[in-house]
Amino acid sequence: MAHARCTFTLVLDLKAGHRCAAHAHECAEIVVNQDCSGWLWHNRMRYRYPSRSAFVYQPGTQHWIENCEAGRQVCVGVIGAGVHSLKPGVIQPDKEVQDLAEAISAAANATSPFRESKLDFLAGLLVLRLKELTHRDSPETATTTTAARARALLDENLTEKMEISDLARRVYVSPGYLRLLFRKEFGESPLHYVIRRRIEQSRVLLLSTNDPVQAVAKSCGFSSPFYFSRMFRKIIGVAPAVYRAKARSATHAK
Repeated sequence: MAHARCTFTLVLDLKAGHRCAAHAHECAEIVVNQDCSGWLWHNRMRYRYPSRSAFVYQPGTQHWIENCEAGRQVCVGVIGAGVHSLKPGVIQPDKEVQDLAEAISAAANATSPFRESKLDFLAGLLVLRLKELTHRDSPETATTTTAARARALLDENLTEKMEISDLARRVYVSPGYLRLLFRKEFGESPLHYVIRRRIEQSRVLLLSTNDPVQAVAKSCGFSSPFYFSRMFRKIIGVAPAVYRAKARSATHAK
């Protein structure tokens, strides 16, 4: 299974009538409802969510809920493991999803030297199961384009080194033709896509952890911290350490 990183877990006991303020995250968020139900607002769209449901928010999307029936929610922030290929919105989970939510809740409240590793592993399993459920039910499964299949492979192996020749072989086209298809459909090369997505992941880790910049670079698939810093400055405009310091300074000033 491709590497996943659990950036946060929240277990919320919600009363009927609870309404949270609009907010967004720099990582994907998966919410598993346990008994509670209500209304979900997501990117100006309104959804009814039943008890025993789940929903997915992708990074940067404004969302909030208004709970009608009391119950519990398990909220999990995730990067990696192809979570960005999950379609935002309400998903009908199965017992395996509910069991994983329970396991994540228990792991989050446990004291163990392996707590973070266990949460990462369980978050990856949760993403994988939701992908299996949505893939099985999607009418678009049979018509996925070559470029989209390549992008999904990159998402699933984002922190791993994958040569364009290996990627092309796995979608049964030549490297040059894959570059052409990818750029035509997504407006950038596969290499630029991987770098940009890794930088997006690094921003989450810089803000949600105290890991050294070198460790963040390695977690996101950069073998060289110098190359990581150069790419980060090129895309974000400042060095990673400066980005972290400015973001935390702004948070403390509020």
